[in-house]
This record gives sequence, structure tokens and C-alpha cells, in this order.
Amino acid sequence: MSRKERFRSRGRARRARTAENFEEQQGDELPSRKNKHVSTRQQLTKLYYNLLIVLFVCLVVGLLIYGRSAYG
Repeated sequence: MSRKERFRSRGRARRARTAENFEEQQGDELPSRKNKHVSTRQQLTKLYYNLLIVLFVCLVVGLLIYGRSAYG
């Protein structure tokens, strides 16, 4: 008896079990990937752009104040 013939039934049984488990999981609703693996990338991007806007406004205000005091 060859190795393939000897272990063939084990492989078939394992595949049948995994197929059954897959069918059971399909019955239950799985969580979405977004809920399961929460990402903070979007929040960090928003924070970064808001920080850039605030720094730009501060620069403009600072230059206006400097211009008035130096030339006004």
C-alpha cells in the first residue's frame, strides 16, 4: 500500500470538516473588515490637514502683525 492510499481518507475527512465549518460560518453574519481592523489613518490625515491650516493662519496673522509694527 502506497503512502497516498494510506492517508487518502484522512485528507477527505479533513476537507469535509472544513467545508462544514465554512457553511456554518456563512450562516452567521461576519463583521466587516472595517469593524474588525479599525484604522486610525483617516483620523490622522484629518488632524494633519487641520494642523496645516492652523499653522498657515498663524503665519498670516503673524506676518500681518509684524508688517503693521515694522511699517505702520
